[in-house]
Amino acid sequence: METIQVDFAVFGGGILGLWAANLALRNGFSVVLLENQALGSGQTIAAQGVLHGGAKYQVGGGKHLFSNRLAQAASIWDACLQGDGDLDLSSIRPLSPCQYLWVTDSLVSGLQARITAAAISSRTERVGREQAGTIFDTDAFHGALYRIQETVIPIPDLVTRLAQAPGLHLCKVGRGVRLVCTKGDVNHIKLATQDGPIRLLAQHYLFCAGEGNRHLIQQMDDDNLPHAQVRPLHQVFVKKKGLTPLYLVCTEFSKIPRLVLTTHHARDGETVWYLGGGLAESGVARSKQEQIAFAAAELAHLFPWVDLSDAHWGTQRINRAEPQRAGGARPQGPFFAVSGNRTVAWPTKLVLAPQLAKNMLQETFRQGLRPCKTPDPQIVSRLEKPAMAVPVWDRLL
Repeated sequence: METIQVDFAVFGGGILGLWAANLALRNGFSVVLLENQALGSGQTIAAQGVLHGGAKYQVGGGKHLFSNRLAQAASIWDACLQGDGDLDLSSIRPLSPCQYLWVTDSLVSGLQARITAAAISSRTERVGREQAGTIFDTDAFHGALYRIQETVIPIPDLVTRLAQAPGLHLCKVGRGVRLVCTKGDVNHIKLATQDGPIRLLAQHYLFCAGEGNRHLIQQMDDDNLPHAQVRPLHQVFVKKKGLTPLYLVCTEFSKIPRLVLTTHHARDGETVWYLGGGLAESGVARSKQEQIAFAAAELAHLFPWVDLSDAHWGTQRINRAEPQRAGGARPQGPFFAVSGNRTVAWPTKLVLAPQLAKNMLQETFRQGLRPCKTPDPQIVSRLEKPAMAVPVWDRLL
């Protein structure tokens, strides 16, 4: 059986796996990244692309320390997008440099103190409706608006950029992949290819596969590694030509915003409003038709002056994967665990992925891992390459 020897084998072609692979390459290591679907599929392509800085959690009563952690994580992205960070993402054009926080009329007085406190630490400033774009510049609008300096990025562009790193070997795996373990340690990975089985032998194995980590952990049978839990979402998109671009958080007294709305561009030239936040969490209990009806009612209530009568509506369900906690509680940040020659990790939020990837690699460096393996290019060239994931609104064209 032919063997590929590599420094890092990374499971998962989402943001965390791709970022970790890029950092490893930058430090002189060889990397094979394995993905069983398309690069960026699952949680990554379903993300709205908001690099949360923590302001909405302070306003909604969230923990101050978690908000600070998010703000620090967002600054890492800012540096990379400017070409001055650990990775050069200056070729990526953000969808928006900010979001608008909308406090509805009935909540303005009660939230004013919290808004003021959040503004001190989150670069959040009160703006008039005419400053927030034409969609708010109407007498029908009521409430208060705040500009939040949180960048919104195009996820497909980010995945493409990270997947094109020089020296990154990509491998599409299916049901034919198997971990060969002894006492929890991964000895090698057995891959099935059209030309027969190939053995992939790595110094260290990074499991960054989100929900897929659950199956991989089961194969290792290691009590030192955590179990996983999932929290589902039922997101909605509204697609129509000529929709006004909008990046909005509509909040109230809750740790979960009532609505998070971002704007994207479909391949057919139409504009997409993508809806998350509390709407997506509460929508788990609703059918597709019920969720669309609920979302339509929400937008009709918030934007009665916007005509969506001829819009196309759709939904998608997605599971957010994370380490298991007592009672299914939300984790308060990114997580990784190291056991032997493997690391299992979940970022829990898009914005936290770069710092988590850096922390994971630094831990392997502390354990003495050094670049020493170079895969045979002829064998690597025979590996099937995964495709790129596309957003749900383009898959349904």
